[in-house]
Amino acid sequence: FMMWLRIRPLFLWRLSLPNRGKFYTNKEWRKMLYAMDENQSANSKGRAEIPLELKEVVKDSQQYGIDFDDSNIASAPALWKGAPVLVLNNGMPEPDVVKAAVWELYEINFRLEFIMLDRELLPEPVGASEYGEQLRHKWMEREVVLSQCWPGLAFRPDTTCPGLSSCDKYPQTILPRIPFLKAFHQVVRSWPGAKPSELVNEFPAVEESNLTPLRDVEAALANYYVRTFLKTFHRPAILPHYMS
Repeated sequence: FMMWLRIRPLFLWRLSLPNRGKFYTNKEWRKMLYAMDENQSANSKGRAEIPLELKEVVKDSQQYGIDFDDSNIASAPALWKGAPVLVLNNGMPEPDVVKAAVWELYEINFRLEFIMLDRELLPEPVGASEYGEQLRHKWMEREVVLSQCWPGLAFRPDTTCPGLSSCDKYPQTILPRIPFLKAFHQVVRSWPGAKPSELVNEFPAVEESNLTPLRDVEAALANYYVRTFLKTFHRPAILPHYMS
């Protein structure tokens, strides 16, 4: 966990460029993280070998001002929100830091998986014809809507404005999620295939006196999304976790 906090700036930077250079699989990301743990805990016989994938990420990041010692990446300070992380006697940070960092990982995974599924179902059009350019223009308009499914950048979630992950402790707290639910609904509605009526019809009007239609849409979106993801990639999807 502490190693994740050390190399978090490096990984978040790379995740911000999903279309640039090599696309790393989940297995390769885990390999990099595990290698850092081994590198830090290796005995006096020598540090564990840093995988080539991580060396590539470090080299690329240095061109953009991210300062990591590529000869000893594990020496990077563990920071959270710009401040050094206090390690307790059990070797872990304070519970609030752990909770927020784990939530961030879930949220990043959810957002990037959603983008991945959308591009699998509706890939970017190719072709130099006028019609192809029109299709590409419409596809780029969808990209704008996709970015409205969460506040800020996909790879930098913020616990103070979590979007779809806002706390559901009280019924009225669905209201902060409505703009993101509406964008999510618009994106999913354009996917091919049969859908429940909640995702075929227009997004319901917001009436604070009756939030049931909105909750029905939210439930339909969640159910349809996890089924579609499983059918497409043959593994479970990661969903947003509420911050309580």
